[in-house]
Amino acid sequence: MVEQAASFLPRLATIHQHRYSASVQALRAILSVDDKRIAHTMVESILAPYVLEGTRIVHAYDGLEALRALVDHPEIDLILLDINMPVMNGLAFLEQKQRTQFASIPVIVVTSEGERRDEAEHAIALGATRVLSKPFGYQELDACVRSIFVDWLDAE
Repeated sequence: MVEQAASFLPRLATIHQHRYSASVQALRAILSVDDKRIAHTMVESILAPYVLEGTRIVHAYDGLEALRALVDHPEIDLILLDINMPVMNGLAFLEQKQRTQFASIPVIVVTSEGERRDEAEHAIALGATRVLSKPFGYQELDACVRSIFVDWLDAE
């Protein structure tokens, strides 16, 4: 899958007028939404290669903060979203996001082993692009990100 995604990178680079960055390794910003600081630290560590390419990581600790972050940071190209959070959980965030101008931003829902399968299916029904189970590393996340942009290219 990664090889297939890599073959689309030259094609991706030619589409400058689209909202997404010219390369999946040059995403402008990724919004990480989780109520646990340790999860943000893990995401920063895993995404270090993206940061080295110029991607900024924006943090939010609940769905309401995430909605505000989308307004404050129009450069966000991708969202990593936990489901279980206080104030506004991930499912409520997805529902609200679908009613905004940010509806087209891809969302990777990050689930824990203990979370129910029906929550992940509900997240997909509410507009999540992919579901990724913890624990995961750079290769799993990178493959997931690349597959989102391959799917986007195929839909064009």
